[in-house]
Amino acid sequence: MGIETVYQDLSVCLNADVVANFFMGRELTRRVFGIPILREGEMKAITEKVLSAGGTRIRSVRINAEHLSGGQRQAIELNRFVHWGGKLVVLDEPFAALGVEQVRRGLETIAHVRDQGITVIIVTHNMTHAFEIADRIVVMHQGRVSGNVPTAQTTHEDVIRMITGDAARRSAS
Repeated sequence: MGIETVYQDLSVCLNADVVANFFMGRELTRRVFGIPILREGEMKAITEKVLSAGGTRIRSVRINAEHLSGGQRQAIELNRFVHWGGKLVVLDEPFAALGVEQVRRGLETIAHVRDQGITVIIVTHNMTHAFEIADRIVVMHQGRVSGNVPTAQTTHEDVIRMITGDAARRSAS
């Protein structure tokens, strides 16, 4: 249905290269005497093109994922999703295990995905990231929506009140 989830613990195979991770489950093959043979060159070229278009820099798509940064691994998942025609991506705490530079690149990748018209939902506790990338902030408190506002029309303090339930208590009194 075009919905993809990128979890906090990424689902890349560390012992496989970037190409294998990009095409996992969707490998391009040709048949030789009825035996499926991977179209390695074509998959490599597509992976390089898609990652480059997404602004992802990886020195070689033949390097195993274990040698990539967290941000690069995340970018593989996001770019794979975009390439295969995703319509909605849910990111669960996408920056939890990333360093400052990796977060910056991750935010750039997410902005690139968003700018292609793909809906991105980010589950995060980091308000700085939310305010930097989100068009709208939706806050859940005790399983209910306690706030749903355009980012430009709210403040960090307002969101904290929504998170803690203070806004709901004030409006009820």
